Amino acid sequence: MSAREKTLASKTLVCLLQGLAGSKSQVRVEFRDETAVTGKIQAVDGYMNIEMVDVTYEAPSGSDKAFAKYCCQGKFISNHDLHEKGEFAYKLLMLGSDGPNVNKAVFKIFDHRLKSEVGEGLVNVGMCNLHIVHNAFGEGLQLDAFASIIDFLEDIDIWFRKYPSRKEDLIISSQCVDEEVVCNTLRLSVVPSCQRILKMYPALKQHFLVDLVGNKSNLIKTERYKRIRSALKSHLTPAYLHFLVSVGKIFDKFLRFLQSDKILIHLLYDEMSNIVRKLLFRFISMESCQEKKDDLLEIPLKSIMEKENLKYLDVGHEANKILSSIEAAAKRCFKLDAQNFYFSVTSYLLKKLPLKNQMLKSILVLHPVARKEPVNKTIGVVKRLTKMLSRCVQLEEMDKILDEWRIYVSDEEIKEE
Repeated sequence: MSAREKTLASKTLVCLLQGLAGSKSQVRVEFRDETAVTGKIQAVDGYMNIEMVDVTYEAPSGSDKAFAKYCCQGKFISNHDLHEKGEFAYKLLMLGSDGPNVNKAVFKIFDHRLKSEVGEGLVNVGMCNLHIVHNAFGEGLQLDAFASIIDFLEDIDIWFRKYPSRKEDLIISSQCVDEEVVCNTLRLSVVPSCQRILKMYPALKQHFLVDLVGNKSNLIKTERYKRIRSALKSHLTPAYLHFLVSVGKIFDKFLRFLQSDKILIHLLYDEMSNIVRKLLFRFISMESCQEKKDDLLEIPLKSIMEKENLKYLDVGHEANKILSSIEAAAKRCFKLDAQNFYFSVTSYLLKKLPLKNQMLKSILVLHPVARKEPVNKTIGVVKRLTKMLSRCVQLEEMDKILDEWRIYVSDEEIKEE
C-alpha cells in the first residue's frame, strides 16, 4: 500500500447537516474507502470514491434527532440523483475534513450537484486550520539552515534512543540529566524537542566534545558523531534552537484556541489574521502592515524585505543574546535565515488560510465587540450573513432577525454584563 493510499484510507469526511424550516433532524455522513467492506483500498482519481451502499437510521429514545449513517465506497454522487435520497440534499449544508488537502474532488462534486438540484451549493468555512498551521511551520523547517537543525535533533534522538547504554553514560558523566533524550521533529513537535535539547545543552557538549574524546571511544569515528560534534561546536546552533522555540510560541496560542471545546467560529477570522500579523511584525515594520491592514494578502512582502533590509527583524530575546557575541558575517547569515523562515511560513499561511472567506468575515459580527459598532454598520453584515445561510433562515424570517439584532445591540443590560 502506497503512502498516498494510506493517507486516503485514513481520512474520514464528516458532514454537518441541519434541517430547514425549524426541523431539528440531522444526518451524519461518513465517507470511507473499501477497507471497511472488502478489506481492499482503492484510490481512484486522487480521492476516495463514494457510493451509498448501506443506510441505517438511529432514532434514540426520547430524542427528536435522527441520524442516517452512510457507508460509502463507489461513485454515488456522479451517478445518482440526490433527490432519490429523500430530504438528504436539502439538509446538507457543509462538508468538513480532518485535513486541508483531502478529497477536494468530493467537495467539488457535492457543491456542483447541490447547485444543480437544490439551487445553492455547500456553505464554505474552509478546511482544517490545525493542519494548515502545522504545515506552515513545516515549510520553514525545510529551508537548508533549519533542515540542518532537524538533522542534528534526529542524530541526537537516534544516538540515545536506540542505545540505552549511551543514555546511562550521559547521565553518569553529567550527573544532572533527567530528561528523556527523545526528539520529535515533525513540524511543530520540534519545538518541545528544541526546549529539551537546550536544557541539556551543557551536558551534551560535555559528553560529546570532552568525555567521548577523553575516553577514546570508537564512537567518535562514526559519521553521526562527527555531525553531532560539528553542530555542538557551532555557536549558532543554540541560536537556531532558541529561534524555533520563540516562533513556536506564536503558533502555540493559535493551536490552543483551535482545540478549545467552545463555539469559536465567530472568533476564527480574527485569530487567523492575528497569527499572520504577529509573524509579519517579526520581520517587517508595523507601518508596512498597517497600510494593508484590511487585506493582508495584498502586502508586497518581498519588496518590503528588500527595502527594510533586516531593520525590523526580531529573532527572539534568547537568540539575540547569543548573536551579541557572534561576528558580523555569521550574525547576518543567521538573520537572513530567520527572515527566510518568517517569509516562508507567513507566505504559506497567507496562501492556505481562508482569509478571503466571506462567511468567516461576516460571522465576525457575532463577536460581542461588534455591539459597540454603529447599528447601521452591523445590520448590513447581519443581512448578508442571513442571505449566505438562506437554507437555514427562511426569507420571511429575515425581518424578525434584523429586529432582534437591533434590540440586541441596544440593550444596556447586556452591555453591563
